[in-house]
Amino acid sequence: MLKIYAVCGHGLGSSMMLKINIRKVLKEKSIEGEVDTVSLGESSGLDADIFVTFPDIVDELANRHDREKIVVIDDFSDLEEVREKILGAVDKLNLN
Repeated sequence: MLKIYAVCGHGLGSSMMLKINIRKVLKEKSIEGEVDTVSLGESSGLDADIFVTFPDIVDELANRHDREKIVVIDDFSDLEEVREKILGAVDKLNLN
């Protein structure tokens, strides 16, 4: 099963909204996946197939995880952007 973390500075607010939209996208395409939120600091000890984050913390996240696993979302409320970038990352994993 696909594992995705939505990462923001505190693991609340924006990552929670992002998590909801990622779940919508996965459901639309019948992709089984677990999506959770996490703060940047908490992400250090975690592993996932995909880490989804925002431009302001991508460099810090890349210091903790392989950049190839990171998807950057500019606007978490833009479902089309979330759809395009998440499905692109899933395609790279050859899971669907």
